[in-house]
Amino acid sequence: MQSNFKNEVLSKYKNLGDTKFLEYLIDSGMNKAKVCSCSFTLGIKDIKWTNNKSPDQEYHYYYNEFLIAYRREGVKEYFEIAEIFRRAANQIYRFLLSKNLVNKNKKFFNLV
Repeated sequence: MQSNFKNEVLSKYKNLGDTKFLEYLIDSGMNKAKVCSCSFTLGIKDIKWTNNKSPDQEYHYYYNEFLIAYRREGVKEYFEIAEIFRRAANQIYRFLLSKNLVNKNKKFFNLV
C-alpha cells in the first residue's frame, strides 16, 4: 500500500472521526456499486467492477493492508481504520448480497 494513500486515509479519519468515517466509506462504496452496476436489475455476470473488485472486496483488501501496517508500524489509528474498513465491507457485502449483485463469499459474515 502506498504511503500517500495511508496518510490520506489517516488524515480523513482524524478529521471525520469514527462514525463519520464509517458513514463516508459506506456511502462511497454504495456509490461505486450504483455506478458500476448501473441498475440493480442486472445479474451478477453483467456487472463490471472497477479493478475486478466489488466495493466490499476492495474494502476487505484495505482492511488487510491497514492491519499489516499496524503490525509493522504500531500506529494505533491504523488498527482502528482497519476495523472500520472491515465493518464497511461487511455492510456493503450484505447489501449487495441482498440485491443479488455478488456471490456468497466466505470472507464475510453470512449468518446474522
